[in-house]
Amino acid sequence: MKEKLLIYQGDPCLMCLDDPSIQTVSDSRAHGQIRCKYFSDRKSCSPPRFDCIKLAGLRVVRSVLQFYDEATEQNLGLEIEQFLRKGPLPPEQVEAYVDTPDYGNRYVTDPGVVFQRVADYARKVLDLKPGERVPRSTKDPLNLNSQSES
Repeated sequence: MKEKLLIYQGDPCLMCLDDPSIQTVSDSRAHGQIRCKYFSDRKSCSPPRFDCIKLAGLRVVRSVLQFYDEATEQNLGLEIEQFLRKGPLPPEQVEAYVDTPDYGNRYVTDPGVVFQRVADYARKVLDLKPGERVPRSTKDPLNLNSQSES
């Protein structure tokens, strides 16, 4: 699994969080920033009209790390299913999602494609190895339980 600090503090608008060679914050710094083509015009990729595959995928991963006792493929799958149920998905809740650079940052209006792309991106960002189980720790950045244990 990638470094939790990278996942918590990473910005998919400026970083290649899905790149398998980027595992830590240090790796990301060494790689340098790569701005999304919509970075300077966020109304073209943000609610209320639009959303972003990369941002949605990162929200899914952060939810796994924050609300489950451990990061596993099963828990990631549960959170991905939650995304499918709650969305927001086109066309009722947003017009479209901005796809990843691998797919040309095009607008995606098919909810099934949005779901699949968000799931794929989330898996790349979390980067769990087969069978890997990463327990949540009170020392994790932004751990919700660490405040109550102090």
